[in-house]
Amino acid sequence: MRRMNAFRGEWAPWHPSFAAGSKAACIETDEPLPEPVSNIDYTPEDDEAIDRWHRENIGSFWHPQSTCKMGPLNDGGVVDANLSVHGTLGLKVADLSIVPQLMGANTNNTALAIGERAADIFIKELGLGN
Repeated sequence: MRRMNAFRGEWAPWHPSFAAGSKAACIETDEPLPEPVSNIDYTPEDDEAIDRWHRENIGSFWHPQSTCKMGPLNDGGVVDANLSVHGTLGLKVADLSIVPQLMGANTNNTALAIGERAADIFIKELGLGN
């Protein structure tokens, strides 16, 4: 980003607190950085500040899923096997919210499988298939 003409400095809350005078300290500018933009020379103290920032700010992230689970209505299900929302005419859900329970697998692969199955269902219901 520092090499792009749009660069006008970093947003300090998302960066480590570097010591005053550090070449790695956040800056704000009204103009792009002058050419050529040089790499930042990090000192051992800068590296410690980066390590500290990671320990204090990095956490895990999860992909929300199973909020409209597939299953029978009387068992807490929201959509049926054809992705139709129980009790609602013409509404279907085709995303990771239909997974009946949290999974310990790659969410991308599951989302792709849901999308492919949804396409088959839509094609069939719209009479577009052979």
